[in-house]
Amino acid sequence: MLCAARGGAALFGAFPPLGLSLLALPAIAALSGATAGSARRGALAGFVFGLAFFAPLLSWTAIAVGQLLPWLALAVFQSLYMAVLGALWGRLPRRGIASALLMAGSLCGMEVVRSSFPLGGFPWGLLAFSQVSSPLLRTAPYLATAGVTFLTALLGIGLARAIGHLRRREAFSGAVLLTSVAGVLALAVAIPLPTRGADTARVGWVQGGPAHPGENRALSVTRNHRAETERLLERSGELDLIVWPESSSDYDARIKPEAYEEVVAAAKAAGTPLLMGTQSYVEAGRYNEYLAWRGDTVTDAYAKSAPVPFGEYIPYRAIFTRLSSATELITTDMLPGDGPATLTIDHRGRDLVIATPICFEIAIDRVMAEAMKAGSELIVVPVNSASFGKSAESAQQLDQTIFRAVEYGRSAIQVSTVGHSAVIQPNGALTAISPTWQPASGVAQVQLRSETTPAATLSLPLRYLALGALILAFIRAITTERQP
Repeated sequence: MLCAARGGAALFGAFPPLGLSLLALPAIAALSGATAGSARRGALAGFVFGLAFFAPLLSWTAIAVGQLLPWLALAVFQSLYMAVLGALWGRLPRRGIASALLMAGSLCGMEVVRSSFPLGGFPWGLLAFSQVSSPLLRTAPYLATAGVTFLTALLGIGLARAIGHLRRREAFSGAVLLTSVAGVLALAVAIPLPTRGADTARVGWVQGGPAHPGENRALSVTRNHRAETERLLERSGELDLIVWPESSSDYDARIKPEAYEEVVAAAKAAGTPLLMGTQSYVEAGRYNEYLAWRGDTVTDAYAKSAPVPFGEYIPYRAIFTRLSSATELITTDMLPGDGPATLTIDHRGRDLVIATPICFEIAIDRVMAEAMKAGSELIVVPVNSASFGKSAESAQQLDQTIFRAVEYGRSAIQVSTVGHSAVIQPNGALTAISPTWQPASGVAQVQLRSETTPAATLSLPLRYLALGALILAFIRAITTERQP
């Protein structure tokens, strides 16, 4: 159990705030070792591993809610998936390449289940997203999220088996496995990544900063973004596009006169398309929208298609209200809009399609795959990090944005109300990043690319393949006689 706890803590270290990607390999090695022996032992070890990983990783949820119970409930629930995986691994044999492939495939399949079920799942903390600062990131355009998870898990399992050989004084077998793991990492370094596109755009990004004390919070945030936009325009020269974050106007700027005045003034001053986030309210709830403005006109709109359960709406509200008063923080449930997550603007006389996954949607494979299929040449990720304090949430989300930029070979801009806002090139290079909790802005010369990576085609099929591996692993575990 101590081995499992250390493994979970090591996997947490692979994500921000530490961001030591290669810690994921000994983490999976520890999980492999701790779950060996029996299904019961494996389940307990998997649960301990999951709790040691998810509890610190998701600590920002306690900040957002202001209560410990929802954070602990989420960490425990996510750990149950690892308990099931641990029970499965406890029944699988530990020798042979086929066994290692099946173990890695079942981990990948369990991540697909976790990120899909229930209520659309919770894809935060996918193993692939831990590899942003490792050579394995360079495999993302070819393997997609599921494939990078599989490869990372396979290398971790290989590391565990190498350690096992060395402990049994089987030096040759251990050395071969260690060399193989190192060799894969070395080969990944040599994978070329694109940096150039057929066209470019000068994009201004604006982080308005927190609301001013004593003012109307919603209007204060919008005024901050207008003021920072005006400062940006004074020093930027001609721009092709300006992007504001999610919830840069909590009031619907199309119908609220005070918000409309701020947004239109900024859009007219820019003389270029302005993308900004707002809310619209209907009788049944509200929509989280990202709008494209040109002067005083909205030219395109996208409503978030995958709202977060318990974060943006309360499913089965009558039941969960009895369990926690935190449900009262969400007074109006967010409704799902229609995809794909894109906006289209005029760019030098032609239509430019931009992928605009709102906040948590950057982690959802389906949302990203649909946006890429729609012909997106640029990724803009509007987020609102104000609810998460000075936690690692924004940095963890930035890693997801970096991963998507490389996976699809697109420039990406993450723009936040309070940070981190950042500019990422198609090869994952971070060319600008804002400080947090203060106004900031900048201009990015981004590459516009229409080439399709293999990942854009394979993303969803590989998820089905991973589910197949999970089912096959269950069949293998059930039919395998218990080993001493």
